[in-house]
Amino acid sequence: MAFYDTYDYHTYWQNRFWEDLWERIALQKLIKSCLKRDFLIDIGGGFGRLASFYSPLFTKCEVIEPSVKLIKIGQGKNSNLKNLCFEQGSLPKLNLKDNSVDVALIIRVSHHLPDLMPSLKEVKRVLNEDGFLILEYIFSS
Repeated sequence: MAFYDTYDYHTYWQNRFWEDLWERIALQKLIKSCLKRDFLIDIGGGFGRLASFYSPLFTKCEVIEPSVKLIKIGQGKNSNLKNLCFEQGSLPKLNLKDNSVDVALIIRVSHHLPDLMPSLKEVKRVLNEDGFLILEYIFSS
């Protein structure tokens, strides 16, 4: 069982309008610089909070999430996005082919990983030669 199977993550975001907005603004600027926009993965993407933003910009999008609960919520909430799928999985091991991904998002996830380096190596393995990693690192004081 994943942590977010027992946590109300969807409600958590209902009161965080400004955080969500700023992430979308930053992603918009960063994704514009990505050369190839075929396949995006959103690692730890939960219920696909950002999927409505990035799915129109890519041919195929995949949310990789350890929580079965969040996957089910995301599948219902995003059923209109035909190029979006949800897969159960987590870092540091992704069930993807080498060099198969154009853009990888790791948003609000890295602080959950005990050691970030094996996960970054795994993302490097699945990114194609011209691929992009967009990493948001949360740190507290």
